[in-house]
Amino acid sequence: MFHPEGGSLTDPEPRRRTVPAREHYICGSVALVVVGLFAFATYSLLVGVAMNFGVLATTMLVFALAISWFLLWELFVVAWEWRAGRLSLSLRE
Repeated sequence: MFHPEGGSLTDPEPRRRTVPAREHYICGSVALVVVGLFAFATYSLLVGVAMNFGVLATTMLVFALAISWFLLWELFVVAWEWRAGRLSLSLRE
């Protein structure tokens, strides 16, 4: 970072660009809608599979949907970053 008083460079590492919060909110909202539509469309199938877990059926169903939401959210963020040209696939920058 440049300090005008001393004029020295104290941070040799270049700052990484962060993803704006708005993009995270949009990706999370879209992922939630997609998972909700999927759950609505396949509800009877999901409940049928979940009933095999007995007492933990609803817990398994909630965890599966929450994990699906998170993974889809992250997939959307990575796709957005790739499309915006901010995703670097190399280990060295």
